[in-house]
Amino acid sequence: MKDGLLEKIRSYGHWRVNMRPIATLPERLTFARCYEVVDRSRVSIRGWDYPHVSRRQDEQGGSERAGEYFENWCDWHTQVEFWRMYRSGQFLSYNALNDDTEVAAEAVGRLLNIVEAIYAVSEFTDFAGRLMVNVPFETGLHLDLTLNGTAGRQLWAGRNRMPFLDAKTSQAPSIVLERRVAPGEDSQELAIGLLIELFDHFGWNPDPSQLRGDQARFYRREV
Repeated sequence: MKDGLLEKIRSYGHWRVNMRPIATLPERLTFARCYEVVDRSRVSIRGWDYPHVSRRQDEQGGSERAGEYFENWCDWHTQVEFWRMYRSGQFLSYNALNDDTEVAAEAVGRLLNIVEAIYAVSEFTDFAGRLMVNVPFETGLHLDLTLNGTAGRQLWAGRNRMPFLDAKTSQAPSIVLERRVAPGEDSQELAIGLLIELFDHFGWNPDPSQLRGDQARFYRREV
């Protein structure tokens, strides 16, 4: 990984995504297989894939084999992130929030765009479902999503949307969402459950149908 990249990601609000097989894989993955399963499982709907697979090998992106994992990273404009696929079947990624990377330094940590959050969590669960097929994880996986940098952060409805009448904020420095995911589980409904829990930390409790509507627009590529 590029020197200083992890520290740069941690200077912003960021998602930490961890997926671990419930049962030990019968055979450890090769490094080539680690890359292959991520490339085949990645989600590409809104013009930027998750996890992003960089084909570069320079200051803006690259990949390497390190000990027990294959790693790929990107530091390009507002996209600051990396992922690791371990030979054990574990997957880990860190992704800086565009809500922070797209704004001036004094605005970092202020907002969480609800639509961006819906899209991101849907990508995480969609990728988890695909990964379970491509490895495969026969007994499922543990999914841990951690949103870091949330103390004092406020929900933002987004452009051209009715703003909240009162501030929806969290004072927790991190929000942790955990699930045990079975093979074949509906990834879209899994995301809705996680989002309901996420937004509850900010004091916003929308009807699930509202979240499903935004999610449906995402999958129709109306983004």
